[in-house]
Amino acid sequence: MPASLVPDRTETLVPRPASGTSLTAPAEPRADEHTGGEVDRLAADDPERYEQVREHARGGLGRVVRAVDRRLGRTV
Repeated sequence: MPASLVPDRTETLVPRPASGTSLTAPAEPRADEHTGGEVDRLAADDPERYEQVREHARGGLGRVVRAVDRRLGRTV
């Protein structure tokens, strides 16, 4: 196929705002959203099952908490 008939796919790889538009700043978090700080209680049927040790990681979708599962006897 001649090069002139091959579509230029690079335009679909990098999204850009439409002509005449501008990017906006991300929205501020809502007042009722959890903003971090203290380590939340782990949700479980048996609240005594887990002993929270510390926060392991944090990201845009939530947090990972290191804890000891008392029933299994190991860190989870």
